[in-house]
Amino acid sequence: MSRLTFSFLFCVSLLCGLAGGANATGTAGDAPKFVYGKDINQNIIDVLAEQGLAAKPSLDDGRRFRACDASLDIMPLQGSFRTVTVKCPDQDGWNIAVRTRIAKTIIRAAQRHTVQTNSQPSIKAKPKPIMVVTMTRSVKKGTLITADDVKLAPVSPKTSKHYFKRIEDVVARKATQNLGIDRVVEARQLELIWAIRAGQKVTIEHKIGPIQVLSEGIALSDAQLGDTARILNTKSKREVEGRVVSEKKILIGANMSDYRVVYKPVRR
Repeated sequence: MSRLTFSFLFCVSLLCGLAGGANATGTAGDAPKFVYGKDINQNIIDVLAEQGLAAKPSLDDGRRFRACDASLDIMPLQGSFRTVTVKCPDQDGWNIAVRTRIAKTIIRAAQRHTVQTNSQPSIKAKPKPIMVVTMTRSVKKGTLITADDVKLAPVSPKTSKHYFKRIEDVVARKATQNLGIDRVVEARQLELIWAIRAGQKVTIEHKIGPIQVLSEGIALSDAQLGDTARILNTKSKREVEGRVVSEKKILIGANMSDYRVVYKPVRR
Protein backbone atom coordinates (compact mmCIF):
# COMPACT_ATOMS: atom_id res chain seq x y z
CA MET A 1 0.00 0.00 0.00
CA SER A 2 2.80 2.44 0.88
CA ARG A 3 4.57 1.60 -2.40
CA LEU A 4 1.47 2.47 -4.42
CA THR A 5 1.02 5.73 -2.51
CA PHE A 6 4.63 6.70 -3.18
CA SER A 7 4.31 5.97 -6.89
CA PHE A 8 1.12 8.04 -7.08
CA LEU A 9 2.69 11.02 -5.34
CA PHE A 10 5.76 10.83 -7.57
CA CYS A 11 3.66 10.93 -10.72
CA VAL A 12 1.63 13.89 -9.44
CA SER A 13 4.73 15.89 -8.62
CA LEU A 14 6.25 15.10 -12.02
CA LEU A 15 3.16 16.31 -13.85
CA CYS A 16 3.04 19.54 -11.80
CA GLY A 17 6.69 20.22 -12.61
CA LEU A 18 6.10 19.79 -16.35
CA ALA A 19 3.06 22.09 -16.24
CA GLY A 20 5.03 24.76 -14.36
CA GLY A 21 7.86 24.60 -16.87
CA ALA A 22 5.42 24.95 -19.72
CA ASN A 23 3.86 28.04 -18.11
CA ALA A 24 7.27 29.62 -17.55
CA THR A 25 8.23 28.98 -21.16
CA GLY A 26 4.96 30.51 -22.42
CA THR A 27 5.40 33.67 -20.34
CA ALA A 28 8.90 34.27 -21.59
CA GLY A 29 7.74 33.82 -25.16
CA ASP A 30 4.89 36.34 -24.93
CA ALA A 31 7.15 39.27 -25.98
CA PRO A 32 8.41 38.84 -29.59
CA LYS A 33 12.18 38.44 -29.83
CA PHE A 34 12.34 39.40 -33.52
CA VAL A 35 10.74 41.69 -36.10
CA TYR A 36 10.57 40.54 -39.70
CA GLY A 37 11.08 42.30 -43.01
CA LYS A 38 7.40 42.14 -43.94
CA ASP A 39 6.50 44.10 -40.77
CA ILE A 40 9.16 46.73 -41.49
CA ASN A 41 7.95 46.99 -45.11
CA GLN A 42 4.41 47.60 -43.89
CA ASN A 43 5.61 50.33 -41.53
CA ILE A 44 7.40 52.02 -44.46
CA ILE A 45 4.27 51.78 -46.61
CA ASP A 46 2.16 53.37 -43.86
CA VAL A 47 4.63 56.22 -43.24
CA LEU A 48 4.96 57.10 -46.95
CA ALA A 49 1.20 56.86 -47.45
CA GLU A 50 0.87 59.78 -45.03
CA GLN A 51 3.05 61.75 -47.48
CA GLY A 52 0.78 60.78 -50.37
CA LEU A 53 3.31 58.28 -51.75
CA ALA A 54 2.76 54.67 -52.77
CA ALA A 55 5.79 52.55 -51.81
CA LYS A 56 6.93 49.02 -52.60
CA PRO A 57 9.83 48.50 -50.16
CA SER A 58 12.61 46.16 -51.32
CA LEU A 59 13.37 44.56 -47.92
CA ASP A 60 13.09 40.75 -47.89
CA ASP A 61 9.89 39.77 -46.03
CA GLY A 62 11.65 36.90 -44.28
CA ARG A 63 14.66 38.86 -43.07
CA ARG A 64 14.80 38.89 -39.28
CA PHE A 65 15.87 41.71 -36.93
CA ARG A 66 15.98 41.96 -33.18
CA ALA A 67 12.74 43.41 -31.84
CA CYS A 68 12.81 46.96 -30.40
CA ASP A 69 11.25 48.18 -27.18
CA ALA A 70 10.32 51.51 -28.86
CA SER A 71 8.70 52.25 -32.23
CA LEU A 72 10.89 52.25 -35.33
CA ASP A 73 12.08 55.59 -36.74
CA ILE A 74 11.58 55.87 -40.51
CA MET A 75 13.15 58.90 -42.25
CA PRO A 76 13.96 59.85 -45.88
CA LEU A 77 17.62 59.42 -46.79
CA GLN A 78 19.26 62.76 -47.66
CA GLY A 79 15.84 64.36 -48.11
CA SER A 80 14.66 61.84 -50.73
CA PHE A 81 11.91 59.28 -50.20
CA ARG A 82 13.46 57.04 -52.83
CA THR A 83 15.42 55.46 -49.99
CA VAL A 84 14.52 55.56 -46.29
CA THR A 85 16.43 54.75 -43.15
CA VAL A 86 14.83 52.48 -40.57
CA LYS A 87 16.29 52.85 -37.09
CA CYS A 88 15.70 50.96 -33.86
CA PRO A 89 16.03 53.71 -31.22
CA ASP A 90 17.08 51.31 -28.44
CA GLN A 91 20.47 51.92 -26.85
CA ASP A 92 21.90 48.89 -28.67
CA GLY A 93 19.56 49.25 -31.64
CA TRP A 94 20.21 48.80 -35.34
CA ASN A 95 19.94 50.94 -38.47
CA ILE A 96 19.24 49.92 -42.09
CA ALA A 97 18.51 51.64 -45.43
CA VAL A 98 15.63 50.39 -47.57
CA ARG A 99 14.80 51.31 -51.16
CA THR A 100 11.13 52.27 -51.44
CA ARG A 101 10.74 51.89 -55.24
CA ILE A 102 8.50 54.94 -55.61
CA ALA A 103 7.69 56.13 -59.14
CA LYS A 104 9.91 59.09 -60.23
CA THR A 105 6.91 61.29 -61.05
CA ILE A 106 5.55 60.80 -57.54
CA ILE A 107 8.93 61.63 -55.98
CA ARG A 108 9.29 64.85 -58.00
CA ALA A 109 5.78 65.95 -57.05
CA ALA A 110 6.55 65.33 -53.36
CA GLN A 111 9.83 67.24 -53.58
CA ARG A 112 8.10 70.20 -55.28
CA HIS A 113 5.48 70.18 -52.53
CA THR A 114 8.22 70.21 -49.87
CA VAL A 115 10.01 73.13 -51.53
CA GLN A 116 6.77 75.13 -51.86
CA THR A 117 5.85 74.43 -48.24
CA ASN A 118 9.26 75.45 -46.87
CA SER A 119 9.82 78.48 -49.07
CA GLN A 120 8.69 81.89 -47.89
CA PRO A 121 7.40 84.55 -50.29
CA SER A 122 9.94 87.28 -50.91
CA ILE A 123 9.01 90.68 -49.60
CA LYS A 124 10.36 93.68 -51.47
CA ALA A 125 11.08 96.77 -49.45
CA LYS A 126 8.83 99.65 -50.45
CA PRO A 127 10.53 102.94 -51.32
CA LYS A 128 10.40 105.49 -48.53
CA PRO A 129 7.72 108.12 -49.23
CA ILE A 130 8.65 111.79 -49.64
CA MET A 131 6.70 114.88 -48.65
CA VAL A 132 5.60 116.91 -51.71
CA VAL A 133 3.08 119.64 -52.50
CA THR A 134 -0.40 118.31 -53.40
CA MET A 135 -3.80 119.90 -53.91
CA THR A 136 -6.24 120.17 -50.99
CA ARG A 137 -9.07 121.08 -53.37
CA SER A 138 -9.70 121.29 -57.09
CA VAL A 139 -8.87 124.49 -59.00
CA LYS A 140 -9.55 125.53 -62.58
CA LYS A 141 -7.09 126.66 -65.22
CA GLY A 142 -5.96 130.25 -64.66
CA THR A 143 -6.62 130.18 -60.91
CA LEU A 144 -4.02 131.83 -58.70
CA ILE A 145 -2.78 129.21 -56.23
CA THR A 146 -3.13 130.16 -52.55
CA ALA A 147 -1.78 128.56 -49.39
CA ASP A 148 -5.25 127.11 -48.69
CA ASP A 149 -5.22 125.25 -52.02
CA VAL A 150 -2.18 123.09 -51.27
CA LYS A 151 -0.62 120.92 -48.58
CA LEU A 152 2.36 118.64 -48.04
CA ALA A 153 1.56 114.93 -48.37
CA PRO A 154 3.64 111.71 -48.52
CA VAL A 155 3.92 110.07 -51.95
CA SER A 156 6.14 107.47 -53.60
CA PRO A 157 9.32 108.87 -55.22
CA LYS A 158 8.23 107.18 -58.46
CA THR A 159 5.01 109.23 -58.65
CA SER A 160 6.70 112.25 -60.24
CA LYS A 161 10.10 113.78 -60.90
CA HIS A 162 8.96 117.40 -61.19
CA TYR A 163 7.39 117.89 -57.77
CA PHE A 164 7.69 120.70 -55.23
CA LYS A 165 8.82 120.21 -51.64
CA ARG A 166 7.93 123.70 -50.38
CA ILE A 167 4.47 125.27 -50.40
CA GLU A 168 5.91 128.77 -50.92
CA ASP A 169 7.28 127.66 -54.30
CA VAL A 170 3.76 127.30 -55.73
CA VAL A 171 1.80 129.99 -53.88
CA ALA A 172 0.84 133.05 -56.02
CA ARG A 173 1.39 131.14 -59.27
CA LYS A 174 -1.34 130.51 -61.85
CA ALA A 175 -2.46 127.03 -62.82
CA THR A 176 -2.06 126.33 -66.54
CA GLN A 177 -4.58 123.47 -66.39
CA ASN A 178 -7.33 122.13 -64.15
CA LEU A 179 -5.89 120.51 -61.02
CA GLY A 180 -7.80 117.86 -59.08
CA ILE A 181 -7.85 117.25 -55.35
CA ASP A 182 -4.87 115.27 -53.94
CA ARG A 183 -2.97 115.65 -57.20
CA VAL A 184 0.81 116.20 -57.01
CA VAL A 185 1.62 119.71 -58.21
CA GLU A 186 4.20 119.69 -61.00
CA ALA A 187 6.15 122.53 -62.54
CA ARG A 188 4.55 122.07 -65.98
CA GLN A 189 1.09 122.68 -64.46
CA LEU A 190 1.96 126.22 -63.32
CA GLU A 191 2.64 129.50 -65.06
CA LEU A 192 6.25 129.84 -66.11
CA ILE A 193 8.51 131.57 -63.63
CA TRP A 194 12.11 130.94 -64.54
CA ALA A 195 14.29 130.15 -61.54
CA ILE A 196 17.39 129.86 -63.72
CA ARG A 197 18.13 131.02 -67.27
CA ALA A 198 20.42 129.51 -69.89
CA GLY A 199 24.02 130.68 -69.52
CA GLN A 200 23.54 131.56 -65.86
CA LYS A 201 26.07 130.41 -63.27
CA VAL A 202 24.58 127.99 -60.75
CA THR A 203 25.65 125.91 -57.78
CA ILE A 204 25.47 122.13 -58.19
CA GLU A 205 24.69 120.34 -54.93
CA HIS A 206 25.43 116.61 -54.98
CA LYS A 207 24.17 114.55 -52.02
CA ILE A 208 25.22 110.98 -51.28
CA GLY A 209 23.75 110.07 -47.90
CA PRO A 210 25.23 112.44 -45.30
CA ILE A 211 27.91 113.65 -47.73
CA GLN A 212 27.34 116.96 -49.54
CA VAL A 213 29.51 118.10 -52.45
CA LEU A 214 29.18 121.58 -53.98
CA SER A 215 30.51 122.55 -57.39
CA GLU A 216 29.98 125.28 -59.97
CA GLY A 217 28.14 124.96 -63.24
CA ILE A 218 26.51 126.81 -66.10
CA ALA A 219 22.83 126.35 -66.95
CA LEU A 220 22.28 125.10 -70.49
CA SER A 221 18.51 125.70 -70.48
CA ASP A 222 15.83 127.76 -68.80
CA ALA A 223 14.06 125.98 -65.93
CA GLN A 224 11.47 126.60 -63.24
CA LEU A 225 11.50 125.48 -59.63
CA GLY A 226 11.00 121.71 -59.57
CA ASP A 227 12.03 121.32 -63.22
CA THR A 228 14.86 119.13 -64.42
CA ALA A 229 17.61 121.32 -65.82
CA ARG A 230 20.69 120.61 -67.94
CA ILE A 231 23.88 121.91 -66.39
CA LEU A 232 27.52 121.93 -67.50
CA ASN A 233 29.89 121.19 -64.63
CA THR A 234 32.67 123.70 -65.22
CA LYS A 235 35.29 121.58 -63.44
CA SER A 236 34.65 118.11 -64.89
CA LYS A 237 33.25 119.44 -68.20
CA ARG A 238 30.41 116.97 -67.83
CA GLU A 239 26.86 117.81 -68.80
CA VAL A 240 24.46 116.60 -66.09
CA GLU A 241 20.80 116.87 -65.21
CA GLY A 242 19.41 117.84 -61.82
CA ARG A 243 16.33 119.29 -60.18
CA VAL A 244 16.00 123.04 -59.62
CA VAL A 245 15.45 123.53 -55.86
CA SER A 246 15.99 127.28 -55.63
CA GLU A 247 17.37 130.18 -57.60
CA LYS A 248 20.89 129.37 -58.75
CA LYS A 249 20.90 125.90 -57.11
CA ILE A 250 20.59 122.48 -58.76
CA LEU A 251 20.24 119.32 -56.68
CA ILE A 252 21.77 116.07 -57.86
CA GLY A 253 20.64 113.12 -55.73
CA ALA A 254 22.26 109.71 -55.18
CA ASN A 255 19.65 107.92 -57.36
CA MET A 256 19.53 108.10 -61.13
CA SER A 257 16.06 109.67 -61.14
CA ASP A 258 17.69 112.88 -59.96
CA TYR A 259 21.11 112.58 -61.59
CA ARG A 260 22.01 111.63 -65.10
CA VAL A 261 25.26 112.23 -66.95
CA VAL A 262 24.28 113.44 -70.41
CA TYR A 263 27.65 113.84 -72.07
CA LYS A 264 31.25 113.21 -71.16
CA PRO A 265 33.80 114.63 -73.57
CA VAL A 266 36.41 112.20 -74.90
CA ARG A 267 40.04 113.22 -74.46
CA ARG A 268 42.24 112.93 -77.51
